Amino acid sequence: MDETVRLVLAGAPIVALLAMLVLRIRTMIAALAALGLLLILSFEFPIGGGSLGDLASRMSGVLLSVVLIMYGGILLAEMLAASGAQDRISAWLNQAAGSRDRAIFLIAFTVVPLAESAIGWGVGIVVGVPLLIRVGLPPARAATAALLGMTHNAWGSLGLSLLLVESMSGQPLNALGFWAAVFTLPVLLVLGVALVLVGLQRPRAVGAFAQMLVVVLVIWGALLGANLWVSPSLAGVAAPLAGLAMLLGFSRVRGPLPRLSRATVLAFAPYCFLITSMAGALTLAGFVDVADLRPIVTSPALWLVVTAAVTPPIVRLKREQLREVVARGTRIWFPAFTTTSLFILFGSLLSVNGMGDALAAGAARLGAGFVLIVPIAGALAGYLTVSNLSAASIVTPGTTHASSSLGLDTAVVLGAQNAVSSTAILASPARVVLAATLASEMGSREDATISLAKVTGIVAGVNAVIVALVTLALALMLLV
Repeated sequence: MDETVRLVLAGAPIVALLAMLVLRIRTMIAALAALGLLLILSFEFPIGGGSLGDLASRMSGVLLSVVLIMYGGILLAEMLAASGAQDRISAWLNQAAGSRDRAIFLIAFTVVPLAESAIGWGVGIVVGVPLLIRVGLPPARAATAALLGMTHNAWGSLGLSLLLVESMSGQPLNALGFWAAVFTLPVLLVLGVALVLVGLQRPRAVGAFAQMLVVVLVIWGALLGANLWVSPSLAGVAAPLAGLAMLLGFSRVRGPLPRLSRATVLAFAPYCFLITSMAGALTLAGFVDVADLRPIVTSPALWLVVTAAVTPPIVRLKREQLREVVARGTRIWFPAFTTTSLFILFGSLLSVNGMGDALAAGAARLGAGFVLIVPIAGALAGYLTVSNLSAASIVTPGTTHASSSLGLDTAVVLGAQNAVSSTAILASPARVVLAATLASEMGSREDATISLAKVTGIVAGVNAVIVALVTLALALMLLV
């Protein structure tokens, strides 16, 4: 078959999927239709039995991690909300910040990414919007600031999408995390500047830029270090914690931090348990030979589920509340997991049926131009799928094959693409509507009306700048 025709056929399932998402066809239906088209084209791109066996053994662990991390994270978020733990945490942080401006920056740039990195699935927005309104931001600004705080999406749900990219690309997890962190610097800087302009009052904003720059550099340094020397699964948690410590240090200069009551300590306890158990397991695995048990012992899925299991007695959740939480969490989890699994299956089949090779051959014809379209493709996938996992499953096979065929460093290319695709999620209609709805419900009647077009315009404009900067950085790194 002619190479051009073969290239068109190889790209047809991806183009069809993206077109259906643009047309707002239900995500699950779009994923099923794309899978159907992929199977129809098996006359040209057959899937051998051996390939399916290798794929099943390679992806079974990833799918199990997806199940456990999604379900455990959703249950943990629901438990903290139902028990009032989230409210106690917010009250203490507002007091500890020392000033309204610092409280806004602390919530948006450390609490929001911390919640998103530990749990994911938009929980950062759910946690951040109410906190920002309690600080005194009008609903529209609170919604926008929470969206701008989604700085570490690439490490959402304890780096679950990076685990998927590792399994699909064969690249080392630490290298993928490190390069994603490198390209997150322009993300942090652009979102930080936008947050100062949107969240803080203009007369005081000038002085806030210096503080913002210091915190951004601290967060970025922690992100790089954690990906290199600890674990990408913990990097997204460690970085905002470093920023939080820096901001609390600024507050401490003016006076002592507020006392932590027993109830507040217990509210923080589940997060502390998750972080320390993960860190302890990684440390143990570094000093003790656990052989084949290492992937299990160091799995973020294991420790997130354990954390969810021990949380009810810690936060004093009643049995009736727990039943409601489990029922509500299951209703939220099941459709999200089903759709995500379909995207993962779609991307996995692309990587073994020859379509990835055909797309790579087509990309190789672009030569240096391929580097320029990588961030754009990643941003488009993130914007349309509203999921790191789904975006990664779509773009990783083709990007891996193409970068290898062109002799480019695949980990660098995938790191840049992950940084951009994960950030584009904050501009998606689903995330904007979520933030705006929460803000409208909590705002006063006088200022509860939010212009979705204005909020979308701000976050979309910010994303355009980020895509341009990451594209420039990637081109300079690989082509000059």
